[in-house]
Amino acid sequence: METADYLGAKGVKVTLVEMQDHVGEALDPLPRTMLLKRLAGQGAEIHVGTEIEGFAPGEAMARKSGKVLALPAETVVMAVGVRPDRSLAEALADEELDLRIVGDAVSPRGIGDAIWEAHQVAARV
Repeated sequence: METADYLGAKGVKVTLVEMQDHVGEALDPLPRTMLLKRLAGQGAEIHVGTEIEGFAPGEAMARKSGKVLALPAETVVMAVGVRPDRSLAEALADEELDLRIVGDAVSPRGIGDAIWEAHQVAARV
């Protein structure tokens, strides 16, 4: 949503496609509401419950409620989810360190979760 907002503010015609039934559900309500308002003001199209199935020159092929949609697309930015990256912790596993894993290395979420987990770990040390 933030990338769509950035591009929309630059005058780019934005179409946001979300597989879920709502966009930005992981965001806190105030930032989510502000982003949706800005996107609406920029004329962004938002398609929820929609899945991209492929691309053709100048368009993205999508499916919503069994119907095929051809969405105009000049440039495509994809956000397809995230996974925890524990490679640093794994590389340091054999070292004699009191290593604690917090934040996105546990599970990708918001900054507040990472700060809270770090606080909890620090309080126990």
